[in-house]
Amino acid sequence: MTATVIQTTTLYYREGSSDKFYTAAIVDEGGSYSVPFNYGRRNTTGQFGYKAQSVSLAEAEKQFEAVINEKQGKGYEVGPHWGG
Repeated sequence: MTATVIQTTTLYYREGSSDKFYTAAIVDEGGSYSVPFNYGRRNTTGQFGYKAQSVSLAEAEKQFEAVINEKQGKGYEVGPHWGG
C-alpha cells in the first residue's frame, strides 16, 4: 500500500530559549485517511504521533484544521519564523 500526502503544514514557535516546530499532514492510505504529526525542538527529529487514523477524508480535514488552529492560537506561525 502506498500512502500519499494530500496536505501538510509546518508551524514554528520561537520565544526566549524556546525554538520549536510542529508539522501535521493529511495522508491518503488507500481509501482511509490519517493525520500524523511531528513536533519538537527545531533541528531535531522530534516526536511522532497521530491525531486520527483510518478515518474519512472529512474527519481527517476536521482534525487537521483543529490542530493547526490550536497551535496558531498558542503562538505558532506558518513557515520558518526566526523572530522572537
